[in-house]
Amino acid sequence: MTFVTRDPDTGLRHSGIRHPNGQPPTPFGCRWCGTAEGSHGRTWVPSVGMHAWERPTNAQVRARMNARRAEKARP
Repeated sequence: MTFVTRDPDTGLRHSGIRHPNGQPPTPFGCRWCGTAEGSHGRTWVPSVGMHAWERPTNAQVRARMNARRAEKARP
């Protein structure tokens, strides 16, 4: 089953689970897919299509840092 939502601000579609390995991306991973800049290259994701690495928004960086902190705190 796939859960897809549409971001009300950007109109982009995305699923509730964006990282298949279950780990939050690094804070400065790609804005669209979370992949680190050094290993990104050209990547395709359904929500944006083919893209190069793009800096995440400040809100994404903050959310990723919080998610990584919460993941470390889980037993």
